[in-house]
This record gives sequence, C-alpha cells and structure tokens, in this order.
Amino acid sequence: AEAGAGCGLGVSPPPWGGFGDVVGETKRQLKRTTLVAASDLRAGGGVEVVGVPWLLQQFGTPPAQREALLHCEHAVSGEDYVGGASSLSLGGFSGIPLADMPPQLASSSLTPDWWPSPLPVLTLSMGGASAARYRLSPWGSAAIHHLLWGAQLFVVAPPTPSNLRLLQQSGHEAGGGGGGGGADFPRRLAGAQVVMARGGQTLLLPSGWVHASLTVEDSASICWRWQPREQLAAALAVVRADWGELAAEVRLAGAVAIDSLTRSMWDLLASEVREASRAPPGAPLKPAQATLLRALSGYLDRRRACTPRAVKLPGALLERTAALLSQS
Repeated sequence: AEAGAGCGLGVSPPPWGGFGDVVGETKRQLKRTTLVAASDLRAGGGVEVVGVPWLLQQFGTPPAQREALLHCEHAVSGEDYVGGASSLSLGGFSGIPLADMPPQLASSSLTPDWWPSPLPVLTLSMGGASAARYRLSPWGSAAIHHLLWGAQLFVVAPPTPSNLRLLQQSGHEAGGGGGGGGADFPRRLAGAQVVMARGGQTLLLPSGWVHASLTVEDSASICWRWQPREQLAAALAVVRADWGELAAEVRLAGAVAIDSLTRSMWDLLASEVREASRAPPGAPLKPAQATLLRALSGYLDRRRACTPRAVKLPGALLERTAALLSQS
C-alpha cells in the first residue's frame, strides 16, 4: 500500500503510438532493466534475495534519478502474511486474499489437482522497465495478470505454427535469449497486438500465447497460472515441441514430478475414454472431446517408454482411444 500511494493512480497515455514504437522502446530500455527474481522479499540485501525496505527505497527514488529500472518477480506464499496460512486451496493459499485465484476460475482449472502449478507471482516493476524477452507461460498454461496499480503494456500473439517456430528458433540460438529469431523477431509475429492494462484491470492470456511486457508507470500485478480443461490440448502441443535452450523454462525443469504428472494424464485419458464409450454406437465424438483425446494420446504415446509402472495396460488404452478417434 505504501508503494502504491507513491505511484499515483492517474495513468497518463503511453508515449508509444503503435507496435513499432513499442519494439523500439523495449530495445532502448532493456539495458537499464534489472530483473530481480526475488523468491524471498523478507531477507535483506543482495540482488536475487531482497528485503522489503530495500525495495521500497528503490521505488521511492524519483524516476529521473534512477540508475537502473527494477522488475521484481516474487512468488507469493503463506509466509508473506502475519500468521499466514500455508494450507493449499483451489486458488493457491487459503485465507490470503491477494494470492487466491478468483473462485470462478479456480473451480474450472486442472491446476489444483495435478497440472504444474507455480505459486502466484507478485510483480513490482518501475516505469520504463521491460520484461522484453518474449516467452510462454510455463507448461503452456493460460495466465491471468491482474494490475493492482500502475499501467503495463503487453505485446501478445497467438500460438500459430509460425509464431511458435519463431520462438523455437530463438531457443536454439546461442544463449537462448528468447527474444531472438532475428533482429526483427517481434515484427514477424503473426497477429501480434498491443494491449494496455491499467490498475484494476485483468488480462487473460490463453494457453500458449507469446507475450512480453513494458511497464508504463510504476506498477504492481499479481499473476496466476490457469489451465482449463478446454485448453489442455493447446498446452500439450506446446510442451511437446522442441525448445532447445528454452526447454527448462517452458517445462519447469526440476520443479515438476514428471512421473506423478504422467500418471495423472493417463488417469484423465482413461476417464475420457470411459465417458466417450457411453455414447450410442457409431455416434461421432464431440469436437472438443476428440481434440482432448487426440492431444492426450499423442503426448502419452510419445512418452510411452517413460510410463509409470502403476499405469496398467497403457497400450490397450491407446488402442481404445485410436478406435474412438477413427469413428470421429
């Protein structure tokens, strides 16, 4: 609240008139931006681990006197609150208003059950700072960005085959910068749009959308990863792709229990096959149902050698799935 009061809620129009201006401003500001991956805001000093007093002091510096622009991303947990709860709820952490995902979204998300679920992320970003590296949400999940105060400009583009190839190319380049694919990488994104979000507004990025952001004014936002059943097929297509140097980021390498996740996918496939088998003989599958079955079976077939032992007769289940799809 103290930091927000100093920012002011009156948002002036950004000085950029179109996509080309955003690209130019992003490149100009990138060298001034310092990404602080603050997993713990309660500690003191340092760059990767910062304290709240230090952070507020930086934001309290007049913009004209700032030598670097901070873009701080902090994973929110129950320990951030006095007497904070640590038990998991559908939205993240029960009893924490800031961190809880809106219940209407949480109830339709696979995340609480088994989909990789990073903690809600609180972002504090100075005006002019740029999260310029184009990226996807981990595991191709949809993302919900809610601006608490300030204003941010997003460049967003749908996950068309050409757009995903551009991002893949950047991951195979030396260093895996994520903004590569050629000097004009952003301009080559098909269907790219510039979206302005102000305090109190929420931006939903569907599964697999390519995005980058530029902070217009000192801002704070909260972000949740949201994986609805309807977008699972899109997310699996993203995860299956070859990402080169970006693979660890896209797939949250080391942070996900792959065996448990794979078993959950087999369970979901079995459940979907049972449901589809209840239809009258010869009846075609519903389009959404066929899409989900095709995506799940394709992903699991490629990973059949890694199937957990607890999964019984995976080959037979894939054959039943193929038979159902052949009728669709």
